[in-house]
Amino acid sequence: MAFTNLGPVVFQVFPSQIEYFYQFGTGSDVGFQQAGADIKPPFTGARVAALDQRKRKLSNGFTTYLVLLENQGPNGVAFNLQGGGGA
Repeated sequence: MAFTNLGPVVFQVFPSQIEYFYQFGTGSDVGFQQAGADIKPPFTGARVAALDQRKRKLSNGFTTYLVLLENQGPNGVAFNLQGGGGA
């Protein structure tokens, strides 16, 4: 399942890391997912690396996905998420 423009747009300063939590629907488990930055204008030339992908599932089945994103510069950047499942 591919996705783009997922979640709220955040602004990340350089240099920094943030952990972005996301879910699908009401916390459905949609299998393996990988996410990265869906960079928004104005495009500043910033590079955003997805360093860590995780999945958390509670005993009631509620599933949250997490990705650690690092702004590698040279400027701040606005983004939300894009990505998809393994093929």
